[in-house]
Amino acid sequence: MPAPAPKRSPFPSLARGLFGLTIVLCLLFLLRPLFPGVEIGPTALAAFLLVTATALVSTLVIAPLPRTPWPARAAQHTLVALLLCSGASLAPPDTPLWMPLGVLVIFASGVESMRWAALLGLVCGLLLGGATGAPSLYAYAGSMVGLAGIGLAGSVALARLRNRAAELGRVITRMRQGVDFVEADGEEEVKAGTVRRETPTLRKVSEPARTVRDLDRSAHLTKTLAPFLELARGMNQAHAALFFDVDRKRNGAFLRASDGPEEVQADAVLPLDADPLGFVLDRGRSFYATDFRSLLWSLPYYNKAKHIGTLLAVPVEVRGVISGVLVVDHEETQALAEAEPLLRRLALLIAQVVENERETLAHAEREVEFEAAAFASQNLAMITEVPEIHAFVARAVKEMAPRTLGVGLVRLRGDSIVGLPGMSEQFEAWMGEGARITDRTWIAWYLSGAAEPMRIDTPKRGLPLFRPAGGMPGECLLVHPLRFRNRLQGALVAVGERDAFDASVGRVIALIANQAAAAIDLIELVETNKSLALHDGLTGLLNRRAFDEALARSVAQSVRSRQPVALLMIDLDHFKQLNDAYGHAVGDVALQGAANQIREQARGGDMAARYGGEEFAIILPDTDGPAAFRMAERVRKALSECVLDIGHEQLRISGSCGVSATDLGYDTPDALVRSADEALYASKATGRNRTSLAGAPRG
Repeated sequence: MPAPAPKRSPFPSLARGLFGLTIVLCLLFLLRPLFPGVEIGPTALAAFLLVTATALVSTLVIAPLPRTPWPARAAQHTLVALLLCSGASLAPPDTPLWMPLGVLVIFASGVESMRWAALLGLVCGLLLGGATGAPSLYAYAGSMVGLAGIGLAGSVALARLRNRAAELGRVITRMRQGVDFVEADGEEEVKAGTVRRETPTLRKVSEPARTVRDLDRSAHLTKTLAPFLELARGMNQAHAALFFDVDRKRNGAFLRASDGPEEVQADAVLPLDADPLGFVLDRGRSFYATDFRSLLWSLPYYNKAKHIGTLLAVPVEVRGVISGVLVVDHEETQALAEAEPLLRRLALLIAQVVENERETLAHAEREVEFEAAAFASQNLAMITEVPEIHAFVARAVKEMAPRTLGVGLVRLRGDSIVGLPGMSEQFEAWMGEGARITDRTWIAWYLSGAAEPMRIDTPKRGLPLFRPAGGMPGECLLVHPLRFRNRLQGALVAVGERDAFDASVGRVIALIANQAAAAIDLIELVETNKSLALHDGLTGLLNRRAFDEALARSVAQSVRSRQPVALLMIDLDHFKQLNDAYGHAVGDVALQGAANQIREQARGGDMAARYGGEEFAIILPDTDGPAAFRMAERVRKALSECVLDIGHEQLRISGSCGVSATDLGYDTPDALVRSADEALYASKATGRNRTSLAGAPRG
């Protein structure tokens, strides 16, 4: 059923009457000098002004109607000019009355046509001549030509401003749609074994790249819809037929296809909250308007003023949602009254075309997402260091979402939330010294809950991100869980500007987060196995194999740098008797206690190892014999002061030490071990719990 046409104004006769009254008042004002004998007193002047003001108020009542008749608008402008000129008798003689009249003419040139502004200027000039008592026709003509010229100049200037504003709007639209987006081709390589810094594959997921693809699909849609719009225009003998694609996210309807004259803007954008689209979207019905000058004479999809008499807008529904609007306009009034049934059938066909195009575009976007995820997975599989994984993930998110402020990987260790190695300085500053799971922060709340992917526009006031006093650095927060062996142990945290992360970017980031968690888990597993291969399982110190390799490297470095290296050998006293008396479990406790004391006394560059059984060794780089002896004494005293709790008893241990160094003449690993071992046995032979320094090598 066609939508009912809006009713015509019920006041056309009143508008014509007011216009006639305006003409009479102007004639009385102009013919006043022809009766010099008639004196116009204050009462007559006040009555004249009252009648004029009443007529003006009446026109203002009619003016807000949807279809203001032209007589009412003409009467309104003329009555304002008449009131200004009538008040000349109350103003000082040298008052420049032409200035307010010029403002009136310029105002009219902004809302009416150029012809209207020029005609109003002539009328104002005529009234100005009558108000100032122009002595001749030349004086009248001067005022009329001057004000008419102001009207013409104002119309031309305002038309240029409108064209410039429309051109600027088109430029802004192109920028928003991503026409100026340029995809970089360069690729910058980092060190061998890592990944590329430039990632065009990931950048395809970004909003600017997706907008470029949307423009390409829009061009294809335009070609597909051209026959339908040509049919809609031809069968109705219309002036133009257009299809607008409704984009609620950007709050506008973008012209996708049209058939009409050159005056139609190829990149026109209509607001969604104004007619005709506002009516169609709010009520879900067709919009029909005829003789609606305030709307039809200033349609925004024409690049210059066009007097349209009738317009019909029909909704295009895709899966029950208005996704577009088919618009047909006609230069004549009362046209297109029977066109709605045909246009509704065309709208159904257009809806099918639009739906097919969107499905094709959605399929292409899924391919882009899968390609980006595969690219990230391949690169993550090549990385063997956690900091490089951290850097790649941060770089990938910023490539896909250019408005990202910072990205980081955080890990849950006990009740502490710490950042993984490789985070940026900015993200490190946001985290500070870390957070705890008990803090009232976004990240603590997230890791304490179900930890599902989360994307929110954060409020300006709310929970801080990491630290209780740290605040929220951005307006948009994206968090994805990091699960290691099916256990939640961390999160990928991305902070950006408002709406920085859309659904497409979120899906790819989810896949990258899963891949990053798997890669980090594998690296940590390898590191754990490597550590187990190099360390003693009971004490955590280096094992014999790792000790032999470390000693060989230290001696070689000593030879190159000509700096001494020392070796300290330690053997626990009476360890066999301890095992026999208390059992091997207590013996293990004694070994662990001794290892802890050795680890505490060792310096940063020293390497402590379990040499075998109850025997330990410490490699001391850049240390000569006397310094190593003093170090051994500190270790021996620490062992002798150590008290171990074994059930209800306390156990004391002690150790004997032997020291050797390259500056004493032992310049090979075997010589160092042999000499330190001999010094150790010397300590045992002389009473235990003492330190001996190796003597000079035997020739």
